[in-house]
Amino acid sequence: MFKCLLIKPHKINHLSWNEPDYISTILNFCLEIELENNDFFIDNVLKFLDTEKLNIKNIHLENIIFHEEPEHSYNLIYLDLIAEDNLHLLTQENEIAMLINNDPKQIYSNVILCKEYIPALSNNTTFIDMTKANLELIFEKRKNFKILTWDSVRWSEHIIPIDNLYNFIDSFFDEEKPDKKHIDFFMHNLNILYTSSKYGSIYCCGKLLDDIPVEKCIVYTMLSEEHIGDITLNEFKKITKLSEKIDKYVISDEFLIEDKTNHGRSIKQNKYRILDKMYNKYY
Repeated sequence: MFKCLLIKPHKINHLSWNEPDYISTILNFCLEIELENNDFFIDNVLKFLDTEKLNIKNIHLENIIFHEEPEHSYNLIYLDLIAEDNLHLLTQENEIAMLINNDPKQIYSNVILCKEYIPALSNNTTFIDMTKANLELIFEKRKNFKILTWDSVRWSEHIIPIDNLYNFIDSFFDEEKPDKKHIDFFMHNLNILYTSSKYGSIYCCGKLLDDIPVEKCIVYTMLSEEHIGDITLNEFKKITKLSEKIDKYVISDEFLIEDKTNHGRSIKQNKYRILDKMYNKYY
């Protein structure tokens, strides 16, 4: 058995992100339930999604990954009621689910949130407990993100409020305007800001900046044009070491082949899984 979160339709668009109890209010609408990953898993999911109450004949079950971390994915499971003869008219829009999905796509009725453990180099995935604390941490990560800095001596991780990036950059570089390089490194959308000097390090970024002697440096990653993501020192160390082995960062077809879990479900080839596979190939 493992825990999931059941979220019923609620109106929350009138609430403000700036309210100190905003996240706790959202979490109070989430109910912890238990499921078992057996032959009746889908049947039990459908019961919690109120398929009998809605009298659905043709079920359109959707499973969206709304958050990813190294070796973990967070899934939002719901019924596409718009695709089924406008059944959404019989229930309410689930504004909490739409907030969690961070997408304008309309979601109706109940939804279930699950957490899945996906070992880096294995297909033996398993569902593990998804708790309110997990969801709270995901919300916090949307307000704050992790970046890396090189201060001429060592790399460090920093957690920065989402609205404070440019102030942090100005302060870190002492108002000096840094150069910038953007690199698509196997699905890691890297932005590297740096200053150089003859006393700088040519090794701190591997071969990502060729042989430029780097004095100070900031690295962050973008999930999209609008959203900044997290990057860890562990990830970046793998990236810099790989840059010393290869000079083209295009994903080959062998790494895009769909993996299957031990239960026959598809495993998304996300940036963490691709990076681990590439690193395992060369080291």
